[in-house]
Amino acid sequence: MNSYRRNRKVVAKEAAGWFVANRKSPDARQREKFDHWLRESPDHVAEYLGVSQVSRELGRLEDDPAFSLDTLLERVQAEAADDGGEEEDEEDDHAQPISRDFGRPARGSRLLPVFGALVAVAAAGLVAVVGLHFFTLTPKPTPVVTAQVPRSPVHISTGHGEQLTRRLADGSVIHLNSDTEVIVAYSSIARDLSVKRGQAVFEVVHDASRPFHVDAGPAAIVDIGTRFDVYVQGESALVTVLEGRVSVKKQPIAGVSTGKHAGPPELLLGAGEQVRIDNGALPDAAAHVDAQQATAWLRHEIAFEHQPLGDVVAEFNRYNRTPIEVVTPELRTIEISGVFAQDDTDSFIVFLRSLDGVGVEVREDRVRVYRR
Repeated sequence: MNSYRRNRKVVAKEAAGWFVANRKSPDARQREKFDHWLRESPDHVAEYLGVSQVSRELGRLEDDPAFSLDTLLERVQAEAADDGGEEEDEEDDHAQPISRDFGRPARGSRLLPVFGALVAVAAAGLVAVVGLHFFTLTPKPTPVVTAQVPRSPVHISTGHGEQLTRRLADGSVIHLNSDTEVIVAYSSIARDLSVKRGQAVFEVVHDASRPFHVDAGPAAIVDIGTRFDVYVQGESALVTVLEGRVSVKKQPIAGVSTGKHAGPPELLLGAGEQVRIDNGALPDAAAHVDAQQATAWLRHEIAFEHQPLGDVVAEFNRYNRTPIEVVTPELRTIEISGVFAQDDTDSFIVFLRSLDGVGVEVREDRVRVYRR
């Protein structure tokens, strides 16, 4: 065994030891030793995050009765004896859920042995930019259920940390992010939807006889056969086109003046373009963005490129019950690039503790990040 492999094996054993120790409420002296160990090398951070990721994914499977040994054996036997018949979808007058958890495997899917994490952290010499990258389990396919045309408007919503996918009567699909509310009003001549709050991705089936309109606060969106993301935040709306084209028009907001620089009345966006409508005002042109990064939430990820730590923390707080609070203002401006699992705050805390001059205090009701 060469020196590199031997050293990585030693680091892996140390990481596993620290992971077990940290689960037993270490005292202040042990925590100080752990923080020192993390800062010794980026390899220490990488190995510890890898152990944490494996433990988290195994825990998910262990807690899910669908993945007990008996259930898995029964599933394999059933699939082996499958005669190829298909079950009929249940139908009612409303849009039906495809999935409430994008990451949970659908019936009939196989488990993939995809564990581990890839981390790239510049732990030494950090001044303004810190990167962290690791991969999570690939979301599994979900069963599709189609509904009939609803006779009245349908309210679709998600709670804090919840995500939901629904297929509409025309075959279009909506993915709802955390804390989102959408109203769907279909008729024989129009498809009108309204995003009251939150974020949603629309995969639209084109129908020239029934235009697809989305009301998103200060923005009015007309689909031209496409896939796009809408994020409503108060009096602002962020529209990102993933495929195809959309027309984005500004619409007035009661009690809000757009001023002299209201921008054009309408913009036509293509794939990979994004526009933010603030207080009813459109910019002069759309911005080019990474569409995969903009929709990382569909993969249960939080993705940023050279974004302030304060923004990353705010994104984490969209999905987790225990809020993270950056109590030292200057820390909020530290730029970070990377991909994070939405619900893996433990790994994020480990990452924060690896930064020079950053301290983390974990309380029962919140996590405090401060300058040491």
